[in-house]
Amino acid sequence: MFYGKEDMLLSRTSLLNEMIDDWKEFLRLTPSEQEIKMLQQHEQTGRPLGSDVFLTRMEKSIGRLLKPKKPGRKPKTNNK
Repeated sequence: MFYGKEDMLLSRTSLLNEMIDDWKEFLRLTPSEQEIKMLQQHEQTGRPLGSDVFLTRMEKSIGRLLKPKKPGRKPKTNNK
């Protein structure tokens, strides 16, 4: 509960509990080199790690953009 409202992302029945059946076994697993690199990359950028479906679901849930956009400035438009 946060200020009287239940937060879906932090509740005991959150998405993580739906995804992992056996937490003890999951935590015993050793991540692959590729998984470690992905975690490090997302740690540096601060962007969440997950599938496009997961990120879309989270964006809708929190009302905020999470997926990266095209880099650089937007092109100027000529409105004459």
